[in-house]
Amino acid sequence: MDLLESWFMELKARGLSEKTVERYKRALSLFTRYFGRDPRGVDPKKAREFRRFLMSRGYSPRTINTVISALSNFFDFLMEEGFVDGNPFKQKGLRVKIPRSLPRPLSNSEISKIMSCIKRMKTKVAFELMLYSGLRVSEVVKLRKRDFEFSNGLVRIYVRGKGRKDRVTFLWNSKAIENLKKVLEEVGDEDRVFNFKEGNLKEIARRVSSKCGVKFSCHTLRHTFATNLVEMGMPLEYVQKLLGHSNPSTTQVYAEIRLKKIEEFILSLSK
Repeated sequence: MDLLESWFMELKARGLSEKTVERYKRALSLFTRYFGRDPRGVDPKKAREFRRFLMSRGYSPRTINTVISALSNFFDFLMEEGFVDGNPFKQKGLRVKIPRSLPRPLSNSEISKIMSCIKRMKTKVAFELMLYSGLRVSEVVKLRKRDFEFSNGLVRIYVRGKGRKDRVTFLWNSKAIENLKKVLEEVGDEDRVFNFKEGNLKEIARRVSSKCGVKFSCHTLRHTFATNLVEMGMPLEYVQKLLGHSNPSTTQVYAEIRLKKIEEFILSLSK
């Protein structure tokens, strides 16, 4: 068994999800195409050259940083095994700076258009859970009937989140709760609520977007949920909890949206 296979087995032993392991495998594929299968001799200078190679091939900053993170993890493993003496992918300044962009939330009229284009109730409820509870598409497709708890006019949702981190979020839109109840009536306690996969739901979103003339993705629905909460005055740490962000800086972008709104309002006063 070679070092690459040993590392993949180590990742699985650590309990990483299949999705994360596959992402690391793709990073190693890029690495071996550039360096070959022998990682010895890769120094900080060659790591920087590899980053420039990825940039020249048009990979996004986020993808490049994911690759660097995976390779840094790989070289940590190689050091533990005594195969190399250092980690060239842990050097300061190797990651690419990602420009922060403000996500554009959907307006109420756009939401109405989207929902009117969806005929199948299960699909509508899946979209409503992203829009009104902030769920990721990967979280929606894992939901089972037992993950919902109805109480005091709202629904508590127990989520198996990203990176196997569980959390609780809520649904309090009355129409969405009504639709959810209809769907759950047809599902057994241990059964998954939705019978489609993550990729299917994303493809449905693309088709609905084209059909109704509103540009959006599944992630736009989650963005809209978070933006609306911040604009209504919910503290950022609450929004962070509901979204399942482990890093507060990820949620900080929504505070910038609020500042942008304030700036626009002030400018309107001066006209």
